[in-house]
Amino acid sequence: MRTTADAVIECNRVYGTAGDGLNLCCSSTGGILRFNEVHDCASENAAIYVYGATDTRIEGNLVYNTTQNEGIKLGSKEGPDAALTGGAVINNTTRATAQDGIAIYMSRTSVSCNEVTGSTSENGGIYVAWGVTGISVTDNFVHDDSFDTLKWGDPAGIMIGADPGASTITVSGNRLVNNLPNGITNKAAALLVARNNWWGAADGPGGVGPGTGDPVSANVDCTPWLASAPSPACPPVGTCGGGNPTPAPATTWGRLKAIYR
Repeated sequence: MRTTADAVIECNRVYGTAGDGLNLCCSSTGGILRFNEVHDCASENAAIYVYGATDTRIEGNLVYNTTQNEGIKLGSKEGPDAALTGGAVINNTTRATAQDGIAIYMSRTSVSCNEVTGSTSENGGIYVAWGVTGISVTDNFVHDDSFDTLKWGDPAGIMIGADPGASTITVSGNRLVNNLPNGITNKAAALLVARNNWWGAADGPGGVGPGTGDPVSANVDCTPWLASAPSPACPPVGTCGGGNPTPAPATTWGRLKAIYR
């Protein structure tokens, strides 16, 4: 969808595509992509790809088995959207993605209450890149990711690239468990404040940290950390329009309800 205002894309099942599963772009504003199941996509971009669009809400989607690139990408992969207002990426689940589960390339974006697992990215499960500012990464569950270390050496469950304004990024309340090699990596020049996260161990992060949990890189303020896994007050997945679409047995919404209930 291109050049739209307040578009809503919901309750679809999209799979087996050579390109993007869902795409919103090109001066669109106020779009909502919610409650979709997108899987087995071979896109060079992402299963859900939003670029050149502002104030988008990507909510409650199930994305898995992307064979080439990201699960969800907010912002152009070439970086020109960094100054735009992204919106919110909330309550999504990404599984088994060849690259990042969620990539954020737009400023002023909230990334919260997502589950990211099974990523083999060279960057991270949640990856924040280009010259973005004003990013909030909170209350996500990032776990059991085995990253490709050939590019960076230390990709992570949450990875901040070299260009973002790390001093304007908040990382808190996240559960980081069994991510290899790192739980959080900061490549930016400024210190990243990543306090009050759960690293999978009561004694905190490993790596340059003092504990035995998921490792943390240098240039990250991770003190204090949580001594046990939090229970975030995340919103419910929600409902789909006026009810279940038909035919009910094969709908995405029915599948999502079974997963999230």
